[in-house]
Amino acid sequence: MLNKKGQLEAMIMFFGTLVLVGMVLFSFATFNDGAKIENKNLENLISEYQFKQKYTQIVFRDMVEEAIIFANESDDFENEFKIGLKKFAKKRRNPEISNLFAKIINEPLKLNKGEGIYSLIVEEVFVEFEKGKNSIERKFNLEIKFDEVEIISQSL
Repeated sequence: MLNKKGQLEAMIMFFGTLVLVGMVLFSFATFNDGAKIENKNLENLISEYQFKQKYTQIVFRDMVEEAIIFANESDDFENEFKIGLKKFAKKRRNPEISNLFAKIINEPLKLNKGEGIYSLIVEEVFVEFEKGKNSIERKFNLEIKFDEVEIISQSL
């Protein structure tokens, strides 16, 4: 006669293992990967923030170019340049993008002249972007060098 002790326990253990493996496979199949969606949201947040930062730099350069053209025919280039820059900043003002426009309009401009080259520095310009609970803010200084005809260089 065969020894039949333990066969029932072995069968229960075998079927229990099958049930556990089935549950694990089911959980793998139905797992909702929210991390991919959140990662995509963060990528969108960063790209929109980078757009605002680049936009601020480009608009600053354009406003300086317009102010140079505005003041180019004047006898008092420096004063007319400041007036023109404030005028173009008021025209393009968008507080949702940056505080650049308010800084140009409301604060005295740091315009230095040396050997026919002007240097304009706008300090603590910030770009901020919020989406849901995520927000990004960065402060930086904009500096641009130009003469009475054209822009020579720009740095962030």
